[in-house]
Amino acid sequence: MLKRALRSLLYHWKKNVMILLLFAALFAVAVGSLCLYATTQSQVDRLQTALGNAVTLKGVGYSYKGSGGSRMLAGHLSPEVVETFVTDPRVQAYNFADYLYLSFPEAEGVYQEAWEENKSGSMFTTYTTMGYVPVDTSLDQTFTVYGFQLVEGEHLTGATLYEKACLISEQFAQRNGLSVGDDLQVKVPFLAEAEPVALRVQGIFSAPETQYQITGLGNRPEELVFLTPQAMCAVEGREDGREVAYSMGTSRFATVYLSSEEDVDSFVKDVQEKIAIRQVWEEHYASPTLEPIPQEYAGMDEIEALTLLEEQPQYDLVLDREWFSMVGAPLLRVRDLSGLIAALLTGAILLVLGLVTALLLLGRRREAGILLSLGESRGKTAAQLAVEVFLPLALALALGLGLGVTAGGNLVEQLCSGVYQQSAAISQGENDLVTHAHTAQNKMSRDIYTGTYADDLLERVGERILVVPPAQVQLDRQALGIYLGLALLVCLVGAGAQIVSVLRLQPARVLTGKE
Repeated sequence: MLKRALRSLLYHWKKNVMILLLFAALFAVAVGSLCLYATTQSQVDRLQTALGNAVTLKGVGYSYKGSGGSRMLAGHLSPEVVETFVTDPRVQAYNFADYLYLSFPEAEGVYQEAWEENKSGSMFTTYTTMGYVPVDTSLDQTFTVYGFQLVEGEHLTGATLYEKACLISEQFAQRNGLSVGDDLQVKVPFLAEAEPVALRVQGIFSAPETQYQITGLGNRPEELVFLTPQAMCAVEGREDGREVAYSMGTSRFATVYLSSEEDVDSFVKDVQEKIAIRQVWEEHYASPTLEPIPQEYAGMDEIEALTLLEEQPQYDLVLDREWFSMVGAPLLRVRDLSGLIAALLTGAILLVLGLVTALLLLGRRREAGILLSLGESRGKTAAQLAVEVFLPLALALALGLGLGVTAGGNLVEQLCSGVYQQSAAISQGENDLVTHAHTAQNKMSRDIYTGTYADDLLERVGERILVVPPAQVQLDRQALGIYLGLALLVCLVGAGAQIVSVLRLQPARVLTGKE
C-alpha cells in the first residue's frame, strides 16, 4: 500500500509540488504573523515591566549656578533607604545605579592616545572612564529606551549581583581583543597602590551615536563600562557585605519593578508610610522636576550645600506609566495589527486547507473504486489515499514553519528599525516630552563633579529619547501548537468525511459513473 501511494505521488508530481509550494507559502505567512505577534508582545511585556510597572525613588534635586555654570544639586540614597524601598513582596525586581571611575592598567586598546591629545579637559593623569553600576541592565532604562543594545552575551541581573562581571562596548572589545568570558583588569585611579581586579566580560553592547566627538575623556557612550555592585566593591577595596545589594551609597535613585500595574498605587501608598515622600510625580515628562535651590542654601559652596542636603534628605516618587504610554505606543499598534492579521490569516488558511483536503480526496473516488473492484480492502484503500494527501501537506507544514520563522524574524527586524523608530520620533517631535534637566535628575544623574559624561549622554537623549528596545525574535510555542492542532483537526475532519464516503463506495456504481 505504501509503495503504491509513493508511486502515485511521483506519478502526479506536478500537482503535488504545486500543493506543496502553495501550502508552504500559506503556512509560512501564518507562522510569520504568529512570530511577529509573539515578538512584539514580548517587547510590550518587557516595557510594561521596565516602565509601566516601575516606581522610582529619588532624592530631591535643585538647579543652581555654581562655579562651573549651571549645575545640579541632588542627594544620594543611603543603603538603608534603598533596602526599605525595595523590600516588598510586590517587587519583582529592582535597580539602582552607583558609579565610580575606572582605569585599565593592562588594556592596550584604551583611549590613552586620544586622552594625551585632549588631557587639558581631564582631571585625571591617565585615561579614565565611568563605571555604571546597576543591579539589572536588562531593566535599566539605559537599555530599554536610551539606545544601548546588548549584542552578545548576557545582561547583568540580580543573579550576578555578587559576581565580578561587567559589560563593555563593541568598540572597546575590538580595540582590546576581548570576547565574552574574557577577563578585564580594572582599578580605581584614585587608589594608586591598589592591585587591579579581574572582571569577567559577561556581555558586549552597541552604544548609541552621540554628537560629542572628543574621545579619550570617557565621555562617549562607547567608553562606558557596566559592572556589578560586587565588582564595584572589589575594585574599591571594600569588604564583601550585604550592603552591596542595596547600593554603595552613591546612587541618586532606586527603581522597583512591580509584579503588575495594579500594584502601583497601593505600593506608592505603603512607601509614603515608610519613607518621608515630599511629592509623587506622574506627569513629569512635560516639565522638569528640578527646582530652583531653596533660600537656605544661598551663599553656600557646592560641598556645604551637598552636605546639608544629605543631612536633611528629601525624596520624591516618580511613576513611569506616562513614559510607557509614550514608548510603548508604536509597539502596541504593531502588536494589535499583527494579532489581527494573524487571526484572519489563520482562519482563512484553515478554511482553504479543509476545502483543498476534501477536494483532493473527492477527486480520487474513481481511483478508489478501481482499487476496490480489484479486490483491495477498504482499509488499505483509505490508508493509501490518506498518505497521498497528508504527506505533501506535512512536508509543506515543515517547510512553511522554517520559512515562517525566518520571514517573521526579518519582518520584526525591519519594523524595529523602521516603523517603531519613526512612530517614536513623531511622538517625540510633537510632544517635546523629555527635558535635559528631568532626565539628568531622574535616571542618568551623576555626582556634580563627574564632568560632562552624563551631559554627553543626555544631549543625545534629549534629541532622540524614544528608542524602541531591540527585538528578540520569538515564537509563541503555545500559539503555534494551537495553530498546528487546528490545522490537523481541519485536515482530519475534511479528510475523514471523504474517507468515510470511500469506505461506503460501491465499486460497480463508481465505475459505471452512477456514483
